[in-house]
Amino acid sequence: MLLRSLLFASLQISAALAQTALTSPITSLEVHIARKPTVKKAFQWNTWEAEMGFAFDNVTASAIQSGDYFDFTIKGPLAPYSESSEVPLTYDFYIETDNKEQLFHVTATDDNHSFRATATDFFDSPPGETFNLAGTFSVDFLIPASAPLVDSVFTVGPFKSTISFILPTPLTTQAKGEKVKVQMTRKGTYLIAEIFSLVYQSAGQPALPKDGRFNRLQATSGATFEREPSHPWGFVDAYYIDVNLKRYDGAGSPIDADFAPPGNSFVNASEMYSHLDWYKMPANPSKAVGLYVSARSKMSGSDDSSCFYYTGNYRYVFSLSPICVAQGRGAEGLPNGEGLIAVDVVVPLATSSEVTTSSAEANF
Repeated sequence: MLLRSLLFASLQISAALAQTALTSPITSLEVHIARKPTVKKAFQWNTWEAEMGFAFDNVTASAIQSGDYFDFTIKGPLAPYSESSEVPLTYDFYIETDNKEQLFHVTATDDNHSFRATATDFFDSPPGETFNLAGTFSVDFLIPASAPLVDSVFTVGPFKSTISFILPTPLTTQAKGEKVKVQMTRKGTYLIAEIFSLVYQSAGQPALPKDGRFNRLQATSGATFEREPSHPWGFVDAYYIDVNLKRYDGAGSPIDADFAPPGNSFVNASEMYSHLDWYKMPANPSKAVGLYVSARSKMSGSDDSSCFYYTGNYRYVFSLSPICVAQGRGAEGLPNGEGLIAVDVVVPLATSSEVTTSSAEANF
């Protein structure tokens, strides 16, 4: 038994010694919205992508063996991750050829966006004695909500790329002071839609039309809402907010007060909808001045983005554009990665004697 253990340990050490750390082949870096190479300015909550170009010359490529690897680290304002973090991520993907041959297996080596690309057994039976390798690969990532909303620089080795952010614009009605803000956050495998709606009050009473105010967010593509069964309306949460959009519980709960007409606040697969009797809203404009509601959705994992359309009577006079969130390449739209590589077989130059023979044969 001892001899077998020693032999196994010896084989492991030999295999480890056979692996070679390759010089980084990365030649470029571009950071942008996931799956959208031309978009470098967007909402912070999107899924972003670090796209890297890389190339091996024929001498290096032809010497690679299975188990050889190269390491790289992405640096910048990146959201921390692990399998147990608020947004659980497991990076695991392949750099492949057009016909799905797997050449490098990319995995994370820590929870700080360091990665290793390991050569597969493709290199045990190479396509020719001499060949070149070149292509691109991408790693999706998220940005922490606490990151400053300024131009952000990302680096991989000596290469750098800059992105910038836009803020969600409060949607304003024709009535004075009535506004609503829609934003997205990630939690677990869910994309959470959040609506902050303010209502104008005069002399301690809401100055509203008799029909009150309502919010509707429709999932138009790439996502479906999932009702929270423990919430009476199916929302994740609903509460009053103050002028700073912070939670205000001094007026109690809009749910406990039964301010919603029966059936007029709900979540189903295609929409989230809230409709309260605002005349019952707390008459204190310095405290409770609006409502927060949130609902969860699942990304499809098969579309480039998940899009939502806000309607209701908190909206511009003109038509609004959909709010879209780029999907990652992992399950349920979570960040992961992908790579595409071209294998260019180099045909050795013929010797002078081979050329002469070939010419003579051709004459016959």
